[in-house]
Amino acid sequence: MTTPEQRAAFVRRRRVLIASHVVLWLGMAALLILDGQAHHDAAVSLFGLPGDVVQPIAWLSVAVGSVLWFREWRCPACRKHLGSLFRRPRSCPRCSAPLV
Repeated sequence: MTTPEQRAAFVRRRRVLIASHVVLWLGMAALLILDGQAHHDAAVSLFGLPGDVVQPIAWLSVAVGSVLWFREWRCPACRKHLGSLFRRPRSCPRCSAPLV
């Protein structure tokens, strides 16, 4: 059984997780755009910034998004990882605690 505090923590973690996925996907998109430009032009850029500046930022955003996903997407009761964000379980697959 989950307490109101655990449910509130889960809602907060879900918000952080959604934000981290936005950062993760934007970083991956930037890397793909830079990679596509690199095949056509020696001087790649994104939003007016040189590729040498954008690429480390994009890799960092991918790393931060991945770390946050592993750290935050957990059951509020047993603290086990919940798996894919896209599945959105109604209860924990391990302890059956209800999720908001």
